[in-house]
Amino acid sequence: MFVFHVSYLTIILVLVVMAVIACFFFMRKNHRLKTTLLELEEKLTSVLDYTTDAINITDLDSMVQYVNPAFEQMYGWKNKEVLRKPLPIIPASLREVEEQQRAQLLAGEAIRHWEAQFLRKDGRLIDVSVSISPLRASNGEINGFAAITRDETERKKIERNYQMIAENTSDMVRLIDKDGIIQYASPSHQTVLGYSPTELIGLKFPLFIHPDDRETSIQEFADMMNKRSLVKMEYRKQHKDGHTLYVESHYNPYFDQAGKLTHYIVVSRDISERKHYEQTLKDLAYLDPLTGILNRRALYKILAETVEKAGAEERRFALFFLDCDRFKWVNDTMGHDIGDELLKQLTARIQDVLPADASLFRLGGDEFAILVSRMDGMETVTRVAESILATLQHPWLLGANEPINATCSIGISLFPKDGTDIKTVMKHADHALYAAKAGGRNRFRYYQ
Repeated sequence: MFVFHVSYLTIILVLVVMAVIACFFFMRKNHRLKTTLLELEEKLTSVLDYTTDAINITDLDSMVQYVNPAFEQMYGWKNKEVLRKPLPIIPASLREVEEQQRAQLLAGEAIRHWEAQFLRKDGRLIDVSVSISPLRASNGEINGFAAITRDETERKKIERNYQMIAENTSDMVRLIDKDGIIQYASPSHQTVLGYSPTELIGLKFPLFIHPDDRETSIQEFADMMNKRSLVKMEYRKQHKDGHTLYVESHYNPYFDQAGKLTHYIVVSRDISERKHYEQTLKDLAYLDPLTGILNRRALYKILAETVEKAGAEERRFALFFLDCDRFKWVNDTMGHDIGDELLKQLTARIQDVLPADASLFRLGGDEFAILVSRMDGMETVTRVAESILATLQHPWLLGANEPINATCSIGISLFPKDGTDIKTVMKHADHALYAAKAGGRNRFRYYQ
């Protein structure tokens, strides 16, 4: 016979209490879970309602299950007009592509950034970028698709405008990524550099830069990574046929929403003509227009450099001052045209006998200077002076009835014996020139 013991009652009560407690905690947890799910659903609904990207969900038969307000605004169809009906935004021209995309989705693959033109309710086509993901049921089977669409109409319009400009401008337009790889090149590259755009795409930008400018350009490009503003660079480029041209390039950086550099738009222009003009002006600043030789300004510049180098290398050089002994008489009696011709012929004769390390300058009128930048000894300088005097002994044919005799006087100062600065060296060469004139002309004198 079964006997109910009081200890059994205790055990039953304990089990009941535990069951009640477990039930309480389960209900509490279930309530918290429901609350969390409701909050999550509210947040998700808020995101879907306020995002600017259009979102639509369709089943496997392309029947619309959901569209958000942005979809209504972007495409013009209201939710009630499309719900449980075929998705109306795909134009007939994209049906074949749509089937290919559908096969990809059914294979479990997402579609990222499909750029196409989709249909609005009013019949207009708009440029869009679409990302589509497959949706799965609890058993893992695909039972629908979710699409997020971004309206790219304005961006595409800007791109088309830029492309139209790029295709028709004489400037070279390139799009290069942050690593310097060319992504786009305008047709003008064919005209300016001789390369078609297809030859350039995929190559690194420094490839056609002149070897002497390439290292500097690569360093400047690396430095641009830290700059957020337009950068201007000048360098030489090599044409396909081998000749060199000067290019001015403006690099305009572009950044993504996170502030990360994505690419550069580069606009380049051939400035060879401008560079040659600038060089011509620079040359004219240092050249005598009558004789074509270096002028007084060039003498000051080159003499300053020579003094500095010679002082550092502890070497000697010589400075000649000379003028034409009968120039004033020729100018006054035969006219300035004959005088100019005398100066031109005098210049030519002197240049013919000068050594390679000597430079001739015209200081003005009939005054000239010669810089012998390197000298082995006094014998070298003396030979140069004697050669100049000798070549001027021959008569001059200047368009007159009779040949004319015209010689010159030369004064010479030596560095560092006669001075260690420009002013002193020039002053002592001038003193030596007056000594040569005082001695009877047609001779040379060293500074004493």
